[in-house]
Amino acid sequence: MRTISTLLAVIGSLLATAASAQLPQCTVPNTLVNGQVADASDVMENFNAIAGCADNSVTPEGTPATGEIAVFTSPTAITGGDLTGDVTTSGSTTTQLSASGVAPGTYNNATVTIDAKGRVTFAQSGPVGGGSGTLAYTTLFYQPTYTLPAGTATIVNVSTANEVMVIAHNITKSASGSHNVQFSVDGGVTYVSTNVYLMDIGTNGLIGVSGSAFIGGQGATSARSFVLHVPNLKSPTPKPFFGNRTGFFNNPGPITHIRIYSTAGNITGGSLTVLAR
Repeated sequence: MRTISTLLAVIGSLLATAASAQLPQCTVPNTLVNGQVADASDVMENFNAIAGCADNSVTPEGTPATGEIAVFTSPTAITGGDLTGDVTTSGSTTTQLSASGVAPGTYNNATVTIDAKGRVTFAQSGPVGGGSGTLAYTTLFYQPTYTLPAGTATIVNVSTANEVMVIAHNITKSASGSHNVQFSVDGGVTYVSTNVYLMDIGTNGLIGVSGSAFIGGQGATSARSFVLHVPNLKSPTPKPFFGNRTGFFNNPGPITHIRIYSTAGNITGGSLTVLAR
């Protein structure tokens, strides 16, 4: 009877341990009640059932950190870890998508490479324009309600274009001053390294030299409109331009970027469109 009492105590201890460790519920083959003379075979069958249940339970390994994801190291052992591969985690359930290596942005007439998982791994803009006919322009910039704080500029990349047209319609300002367009031949690092020559078609004469920009709408804060058309951005010097003001840009390098800004005050309204082909 002492041996049976000891076994019963061990079984009770195992059951308590299983409960505290949140082990799976175990079913014993034999039911024992208080006051019953226990049969040793029945007790051993119950003991073996509990031991087998404990052996098949999942137990933690190591010291998993708070927020880590549960990772099985074997069928009965679990520890903490992180996701790896295209989607990763780092100590929490917040996931991070691996970068594809393609810079974010807008690519016009792009050539792209897509991998087997549907990700864009390469993108490069192609020549602007497209389709057929002389009116096949690509819209590089359009804002139907155009605003621009003083001291800032709208910069448009035209390095893949041969021709550009800037259309400003009913531009209003907070202070009097010109709406200007500047040219860059070094990828947008600097603007207007040589003078822009302005001509007056009506009198066939030189009316001014702007050392900084093509001058669009000038003067007051009320609505002003202008258009600038540069038909050959890649031509050697000079590069003629047409529109409200006519002239030429006397620089042998191809125009890569244009910068649109106000000489004074904020631009408060109107629309701005930049077309290229």
